[in-house]
Amino acid sequence: MLAALISNGPSARMFPGRLLFDVVIAANWTVEWLDPDDVDWWAFSDWQTFAVKAQSRGEPGLYTKKRTASHVRKQAPAPKREQWDRADKAGRIIYSEDIKRPPTWGHNTATRVWSKWTGGLALGLAYHLGATEIVVYGADMQGRKDHQGREGPSRTPERWVRERRQWAALVSSLAEQGVNATRVVQWP
Repeated sequence: MLAALISNGPSARMFPGRLLFDVVIAANWTVEWLDPDDVDWWAFSDWQTFAVKAQSRGEPGLYTKKRTASHVRKQAPAPKREQWDRADKAGRIIYSEDIKRPPTWGHNTATRVWSKWTGGLALGLAYHLGATEIVVYGADMQGRKDHQGREGPSRTPERWVRERRQWAALVSSLAEQGVNATRVVQWP
């Protein structure tokens, strides 16, 4: 199965649309500008992203952490809680704690959890859904600006060093299972 993962970096704009992808996963607020017919799953790890910061134009499946779900249920505005409830009733919510992990992870402490960042969590969702090939747009892991040209306070060189290291470990673990993950990035 061929999966596309669209994260928040500048190269997210290089995503060509659904085309030949079997599944499309939007991370965080990329869900706002993607064609709603293109997005199968919306991955986010911060409850405010779902409840306040981003507006999905469609009704994709939801993928997050159980802790995030608890915050959404307690603190999200009514329309967002209703969207959550519709996804839940349709069986379209998956929690990162419940997905399968490659069996080789036991020897590598860097990969005992999918990631603290949404892009790495979304890699886990693609693997869980059965992807054998994952094409990743927007995982530039450099610079201060996101796919909309906005500067973010968490987009720091220190973060990118940590995230690139964790990403490499995740991709290596996936490769051991026969899953290829390729980042599409912009040249500076």
